[in-house]
Amino acid sequence: MVHLYNYSLLLLLCFAVFVFSLLFFISAPYGKFYRKGWGPTVKSKWAWLLMESPSPALMTYIFIVSGGINSPQTIFITLWLLHYTIRTFIYPFRQSGKDKAYPMVLVLMAGLVVIWPVASRNTGPLFSMTVVAFCVFRCPS
Repeated sequence: MVHLYNYSLLLLLCFAVFVFSLLFFISAPYGKFYRKGWGPTVKSKWAWLLMESPSPALMTYIFIVSGGINSPQTIFITLWLLHYTIRTFIYPFRQSGKDKAYPMVLVLMAGLVVIWPVASRNTGPLFSMTVVAFCVFRCPS
């Protein structure tokens, strides 16, 4: 299973390099670069919520199943979850401006990037503080 996880991360890295290179030639179809032809759309505020919601959901899951929870871990997870709860559920609806169309395919890709490492093997997502939190909660001393 460790090999599957490592290969999955390598595949994710290759995918990131591919998309990074591709974006030099194609503008991502959202915001001022939005154009038709990218399939169904969702309003940008809801797209933000859908793209960001796996992070606090998965972090909460890791925290609940981790065991051996102590005060410093609780403090840091609370701060992290407070930040991501505001970022995910409050910030998009406080933005000023028009609620522009956002292609659903981009929402699904963002969700894939957040969920991919979890589905491949690991019990925690790959992004930012989540990796640190995983090590704090699960790695042996």
